[in-house]
Amino acid sequence: MADQGNTTHEDGQGSPFARPAFLVAAVLVFVIVLLGVVVAVRVSRSNDAVAPPTSTPSQAERPSSTPQSTDPAASVCGLPGSTDTEALTDAPAAAWQYEGATAYPTSPEFGPGKTASEGYRFCFQHSQEGAVFTAANAIAVPEDAGAQRAWIDYFVSSGPNRQQLLDTMNEPSSTATGVRLQVVGFKLLAYTGTTARVDIAVEATGSGQAVTASYVYELTWQSGDWKLNSDAPNPFNFSTVSSSASYVPWSG
Repeated sequence: MADQGNTTHEDGQGSPFARPAFLVAAVLVFVIVLLGVVVAVRVSRSNDAVAPPTSTPSQAERPSSTPQSTDPAASVCGLPGSTDTEALTDAPAAAWQYEGATAYPTSPEFGPGKTASEGYRFCFQHSQEGAVFTAANAIAVPEDAGAQRAWIDYFVSSGPNRQQLLDTMNEPSSTATGVRLQVVGFKLLAYTGTTARVDIAVEATGSGQAVTASYVYELTWQSGDWKLNSDAPNPFNFSTVSSSASYVPWSG
């Protein structure tokens, strides 16, 4: 994993994609483990404030395994892309919505641009900001198992490790109450236009305890949207961090 400045990483207990449910008695330990588990079931549900469909989406509005344009850079829902290659050092403007107690960013420019009929959000701008919004949106956790499975199928890119990732991400996992997840910052560790490595700092709080964690996503632009890059055997890395001081501040 790329150097992440002065952030000190602690043991993340392995890949969350390979771990099923956990029951932990101690609140602080529970929060840490929760942070590692929830990414395995990331999905976003419909939110009326973000481009909601007024009726059942047509087939053209649903995610497709193939691009809807011959241009490989074109967005699956028509969001104009950006060719800006300057380092992303300022937090992009966002309207923050909530999935339960978890805030996620939205933008008419950067996405999400659509909500699938199954209830998850998708379609982010082909840009540095779009990649960051994609990773941050993966923090919101719904409870609907059908939406979770549909999102996982959509979010994992075509590639040599796709089936392995689908198998591990679809393992049963537990949900928890009384725990709040809040995005507090980001780092764009790498960006080529076709791939991106995004580090999202998240603070989890529960029962008076708090912990900060790092989620690093390896993304690829495929079929008109940012996807989890299955060319890598482990395109996600989770670890606890001492603080979010080295991140670009970003929160709702």
